[in-house]
Amino acid sequence: MIDLKTWRTQREFTQAQVAELIGTNVPNVSRIETGNQWPGPELMARIEEATNGEVTASAILQVYREKNVAAE
Repeated sequence: MIDLKTWRTQREFTQAQVAELIGTNVPNVSRIETGNQWPGPELMARIEEATNGEVTASAILQVYREKNVAAE
């Protein structure tokens, strides 16, 4: 299981490149990477497809939970 930021940095992609790849914008990629946004089902499917299943909903949920539990 790998999160989106790790996947992106391992491939030396910019957030703009990932945004284009998954059909969204840079602010959305940033918010997903930092756990400030949970992607909807369509965007999550595009992330999984673009990363060949390397980035899963579980990995993104883990980042989201860590961010939001720490905020409580």
